[in-house]
Amino acid sequence: MQGTSLIHLSHHSISLIQNNPQKYLQIYLEHKKVLPSPQVSHHFEIGSAFHLVMKQIHMGLPVKQLLDAYPKIKQWIKNLELVAPHIFSATPENSFKECEYPRNLILKGCLLCCIYDMIITSDNEASIIEWTTAKIPFNAQILNWHWQTRFYLYVFVESMNYQPEEVSLTYYFVNTDSIAQQFTVYYTATQHCKTQLDLLELIDRRNQLLKNYNKDKLPSKNKLINPLLDIENIPEVPI
Repeated sequence: MQGTSLIHLSHHSISLIQNNPQKYLQIYLEHKKVLPSPQVSHHFEIGSAFHLVMKQIHMGLPVKQLLDAYPKIKQWIKNLELVAPHIFSATPENSFKECEYPRNLILKGCLLCCIYDMIITSDNEASIIEWTTAKIPFNAQILNWHWQTRFYLYVFVESMNYQPEEVSLTYYFVNTDSIAQQFTVYYTATQHCKTQLDLLELIDRRNQLLKNYNKDKLPSKNKLINPLLDIENIPEVPI
């Protein structure tokens, strides 16, 4: 017997359900492609290249070809090393460090999916590290309630053996003219409970959104029965 497949949710889809449900339907149900502007495409391209360089550095693979193609990334790597040398150093004793670390969590019939740029953990402490080529927000405090922050911290605590107060998430904004800028979110049990309530509410909202969408797509009885249809004149289909 085939089981029911889980709905995959990311921080991006959760944010859309909350802030732009129509766009969520277009992207995740209707699979409509939204063509980005050239500026957005370039930003995505260089951001992906930066993440690939970081991954290959931590895998011990050569990165010269990528750095030659994107000279700006070479400077960003140096900017990041100046402020966060521990990202590039050897793993401390009795610790675990991993790049592009995936974690999943089942919640109310949905699979919450995360891929962390890096995690560094010990027995009673865990650091989530996210590097980005985006510009740091003018008011960095909004990162405390950004869905990426909330989603990543919630999934980590629920899927790993840590208390909320033992976990932090640090963003490194590398797209600067000097050292990378950082902002750290220190997690709490209160934030964790709030995020869980909000996630459950948004999953319910998503389910209702889907029901309404499917209901609108169904033809009405009036559309199903055409009173002008001459059944006698419909040709038989050979069996």
